[in-house]
Amino acid sequence: MGDDLEKPIARAIRRRDGDLYELAETAPERLTPFLPRLIAAGVVYPATLFRAADTAARRALIDRIDAGDPDDDLNHLLMALVQSSGPETAAAFLHWRDDPPPRAGELLVAPAHYLREGGRELDVDEPRELCSPSGYSLHTVDGPQIPEGETCHDCDGPLWTALDVDTASPEVAEALAHTAWHGRLRVDVCHRCDFTADVIYREVAPDGSCRRSPHSPSGAGEEADPPTARLAVGEPAGRFPGGSAIGGLPVWRDDARYPACPDCGRTMDYIAQIDLGDPWDDFLDGRLTFFLHGACGLAGMFAQG
Repeated sequence: MGDDLEKPIARAIRRRDGDLYELAETAPERLTPFLPRLIAAGVVYPATLFRAADTAARRALIDRIDAGDPDDDLNHLLMALVQSSGPETAAAFLHWRDDPPPRAGELLVAPAHYLREGGRELDVDEPRELCSPSGYSLHTVDGPQIPEGETCHDCDGPLWTALDVDTASPEVAEALAHTAWHGRLRVDVCHRCDFTADVIYREVAPDGSCRRSPHSPSGAGEEADPPTARLAVGEPAGRFPGGSAIGGLPVWRDDARYPACPDCGRTMDYIAQIDLGDPWDDFLDGRLTFFLHGACGLAGMFAQG
């Protein structure tokens, strides 16, 4: 299995560049046996190479971070480390919270902030999962889903039900297990106003009710064609779905961003992402990213352009 990878691995080490992008996206587990060699050679970019890192690889990354070699890129090392999880990673970040690694002062954020790139954050004495390890694709079915009799608070236009799922479905229950949500979850958005706002919030309940939260900003009310399809839960898509999906980890255009619940300040859980090109006939660039804080009954959403 590894023979056909010897040449690309050797080339990546020689160039100090992990030119193995496609494999990292489609079959990262094939790279697992080679990760210690890549780390020893200083090849820790792109971070996606380490999505299937095992204990040995994570320990090697931690050792390299603690060594503080001035030739290493600490940012790249931390990004690589958070791609997978294990007790040694949790222990390292807890230690670095009180005793930062060498050269941590060169970073733009504290080391613990990097955990968010891997779908976690430090919560008191242990990492908290902000994402589900299991994702399921969201595929289009005919006809948009418009909640009857409900209109946008800002432009009075029709709303679109972007997400309507129920934990009675085993797939949905698995994808939302990290949120402790039970019941139906419906999130309505305005395709005119909400895509240009910062973070919009909806008050949600397990009976499927959904209404605008006072925390939502007013939208711009720009003219736009309504969606022509709705989304339904489909096949398993793994931890890194890539396209429209419920569960798994989101795709970030820039740095990972998880909004805080406006009621209690706790970081909201990521739940789903929709590629705008899916519910519209024509291609639209961007993604809608959805969050939930079940304890406060609030869902959040923002658009990434």
